[in-house]
Amino acid sequence: MHKIVLVTTAYNQFRDFNNWRLHYKEYKNQISHHIIVDNNSSQEYKNLYKPEFSDSIILELSKGKGITGGYNEAIRYIQKNLKVDYIIFLLQDMNIPGNGITELANCLSANHEIGAIAAINLYENKSNIIREHGGTINEYDFSVNKHYLNQELDATVPEMLEVDFVCGGNYMFRADVFDKIGLYDEKIFMYGDEVDILLRVSNHGYKIFSTTRTVCYHEHIYEEIKGKKVRFPSNNALFYTGRNYFYLIKKHGNTKNIIFGAIKATIRTFRFTLSSIIKTGKLNKPYYLVKGYIKGIYYR
Repeated sequence: MHKIVLVTTAYNQFRDFNNWRLHYKEYKNQISHHIIVDNNSSQEYKNLYKPEFSDSIILELSKGKGITGGYNEAIRYIQKNLKVDYIIFLLQDMNIPGNGITELANCLSANHEIGAIAAINLYENKSNIIREHGGTINEYDFSVNKHYLNQELDATVPEMLEVDFVCGGNYMFRADVFDKIGLYDEKIFMYGDEVDILLRVSNHGYKIFSTTRTVCYHEHIYEEIKGKKVRFPSNNALFYTGRNYFYLIKKHGNTKNIIFGAIKATIRTFRFTLSSIIKTGKLNKPYYLVKGYIKGIYYR
């Protein structure tokens, strides 16, 4: 039997709690350990989830360290205290049904060249429409071009697809990968963290795959605008996406990449502003994106 540790970060995600609790019941028998890294949640939230996860290892942080800091705390704990084969990072709004986690481990066990793998991502409510089947990391600005986006999952979609990128909310690694590539870059905090870590995975000679042998439903709870649920990023998501866009370009690229990124960011801001006005009638969403871009240019 595979020795799998599952890592989840937590921070006052009241809206996701019920789904998280139900999902855990599906996969708890497939894992050896479950680690929850609490990014300094309120006592109210801790009182809510702790009784449901009484068998889990809970690492409580005195301050929020985001996705990257939370993942690092878990990896350090694993390296020091546990002997496992695989680590899966699974956020609260991700659902891998059935024996899907075991199937991911089977894929890694069958091919030792694979360093990281993820299930194909579908939309919420047991949808058959693809959010992504991995993706390609753009060499010009390190953004991601997602494969099979919004297509129907059918027999024409490859079962095992070698990619540059898989979703950071539900991917599995060989545990010893982190001994070789190091930990997450905590300056990223969240959004873009998987691009950075997967570039390093590839640079160390490992392969990355997305598979349809199991699926992952992204049970995202959308913002309600004008009485309708809208697929629109949160303010924090926009800020960190903008900031880390330029941070990653500076980290992995050169002056040409920065110039390309600046042009692309300008075009994206214009298009996003129009979309935001149409969908929300407000300009607060573009404000957070632009604020992130500006911060990212100077962020080190």
